[in-house]
Amino acid sequence: MKQLVLLILVLCVVGCVTTIPVRLTGVVRPQAALEKFGEAKISEDGYVFEDGLIAASWSFFGDSFTVRVTNKTTNPISVQWDNASFVDALGNAHRLVRGDVTIMNTALSQAPIAIPAGATSLERLFSPDGIFRLSGGPIIVLPYYTRKSPTKNIAVMIPFEIDGEKETYTFAFRVLDSNSKQQKQEQQ
Repeated sequence: MKQLVLLILVLCVVGCVTTIPVRLTGVVRPQAALEKFGEAKISEDGYVFEDGLIAASWSFFGDSFTVRVTNKTTNPISVQWDNASFVDALGNAHRLVRGDVTIMNTALSQAPIAIPAGATSLERLFSPDGIFRLSGGPIIVLPYYTRKSPTKNIAVMIPFEIDGEKETYTFAFRVLDSNSKQQKQEQQ
């Protein structure tokens, strides 16, 4: 009975945060990336980043997010998932894992993803720190943000490798208040 009540409580919390809108506010990348791949652009809706190396579009859910990375170069790039991280609203860094990793394998090394020139990779990402299993019950993935979080800023750091050189991009996001005037103005 206690497990059922806990499961319902967790599902209510997760369900309450699935509609929180998130906007990409900036991307930090090395100076060398600016010189090699040009100016960066963020779409007006705040979900797409683009430069000469990649185009990255984001979708957010209560317990995870997806990123669609398109290689805009003429050479393959590699995404180094073992070195990727997520920074929560408390400022704590967490390991990121791809959605194809099972709960028992979240601590194992993740193979890099090679993206050929002009190709796209779509990955579901989550932090294994928010995963637990009720004894004998379902697997629960806790949300990456709640309305009670002290700040509204989160970030994702992803290292890309091209021609043997690593280019680490940090994508900064702001969680918008779902009732805010700012969000309504940005949607118009």
